[in-house]
Amino acid sequence: MPGQHTSGPAPVPAEPGGPRYVADYLERLGVGDPGGPSRSGLFALHRAHVERVPYEVLEIQLGRPTTADPRDAADQVLKGRGGYCVQLNGAFSTLLAALGYDVTWHRAAFTRAASCRRSARPNRLRTWCSP
Repeated sequence: MPGQHTSGPAPVPAEPGGPRYVADYLERLGVGDPGGPSRSGLFALHRAHVERVPYEVLEIQLGRPTTADPRDAADQVLKGRGGYCVQLNGAFSTLLAALGYDVTWHRAAFTRAASCRRSARPNRLRTWCSP
């Protein structure tokens, strides 16, 4: 379905806990120091994220408002929760950016009606990362 597309670099999160942000996130993933950006480091981080951070739509099912802001999603992950696709991609991209990976966001909005295309807000997030 056609939609609106935007791209841009992923922001490094405002560090609520200072340098502890990366250390806390890596601890949540059960990963030690991954070293500098590398293909093997990216693979290890991705594998740990998929294994330890659940896909969940609990807030949506309970009718609670949620946000797709990557910083909020990262905070949610650090509290032991998961999220849905946009949240997980956003949270993971903030970690990768903080670790020095070159991360680019590709946002899109999918709509059902042709008349909604121009006003659609981005509701999908795909990330591209390179070491």
